[in-house]
Amino acid sequence: MPTSAAAVTLPKLDVFFEGGQHFEWPNPTEYTCLSFTCPNLPKAKFVGWWDLPLHKTAAFYETKDCTYKRNKFTFNTKSARTEVTGIHFFTGGSKPIRSIMLGRTEAAELEDQEKMKNGKKIKIKRICNLKKNKERVELNETVANLPYEADIIDDEGSDGLSANWSDALPGFSDASGTSP
Repeated sequence: MPTSAAAVTLPKLDVFFEGGQHFEWPNPTEYTCLSFTCPNLPKAKFVGWWDLPLHKTAAFYETKDCTYKRNKFTFNTKSARTEVTGIHFFTGGSKPIRSIMLGRTEAAELEDQEKMKNGKKIKIKRICNLKKNKERVELNETVANLPYEADIIDDEGSDGLSANWSDALPGFSDASGTSP
């Protein structure tokens, strides 16, 4: 009898910016700093992490190089958390998140320092690939009355129906859809 393999869930980090934009980093690489290079990047309202093992930590920085600096905002998930998935809403308003990194918890800090002494450095990857949150509408199919979702990706600049929307279909005599 065949056995099924256990489903593997990969971690994911997410930053939710003002204006409905967000950045999603599926399966983040450990010790790689992801630096946002987008001009006029909005402030972040909240951050999230999914399926993040408890021995790892995600950090969100105001600096562009994933470093802690005095008077610059930093948030990390810490090793004290008990859930692998969570969301953190920033107190006192949105924050200017400019880089994120996946690392190990404070318990592994000495090991990390040894890696840095031995010449292993944190890599910085620069990116500007934000997604716009999609509006959600619900449709009902007439025959089966089943709900379906439709995503409005971008209707900006839309001038209504396309020019040929009401033209007769090929093989039909008029726009009413009746066959010749």
